[in-house]
Amino acid sequence: MKLLTFLSLLFATLVWEAQSKNAPQRCPTYWVDATEFDMGCLWFNFKSNMAWESAQDYCRTLNITTPKEAHLVEIYSQEQQDFLELKFFEFDFIYGLTRDWWTGLTDDLFEGRWLWSFSLIQANFTNWYTSRPLEDTRYNYVVLRYGSTYEYTWVDTTGSSSYYPICQFFPTWH
Repeated sequence: MKLLTFLSLLFATLVWEAQSKNAPQRCPTYWVDATEFDMGCLWFNFKSNMAWESAQDYCRTLNITTPKEAHLVEIYSQEQQDFLELKFFEFDFIYGLTRDWWTGLTDDLFEGRWLWSFSLIQANFTNWYTSRPLEDTRYNYVVLRYGSTYEYTWVDTTGSSSYYPICQFFPTWH
């Protein structure tokens, strides 16, 4: 089932990319255009893993190239989750890069109440790994875990763990 979803999303993405070749560029150079999936522009930092707070700060430093503040990615639907997984599989297939990725989801303020850190919207869509999240005040930040066990499901972890950030911002026309 996951392969079928992946292939259909890949096909839709390829068609969309072919149709948008002549469209004006919506995202800065090297940013992934995810506007079709209502995710704005995405920056995948492959080079540096870091703690959650440092990842948030890192995204904010990208304001040099963006007209709006960038932040850790927020995922609101299965379609957005599938788009990210497609990009992860693409990175693995083309570049041989697999990573665990920070998201902006946290329950640091209220244990068990998962909020997106930038928008402060409560998470209605989730993609938790089996037996997650843990009811533990030490595990307050969400990472997308790779590998055959996790398959990019969501795992709560400590903020001091080191993972790679996915930064997001919405172009001014959004």
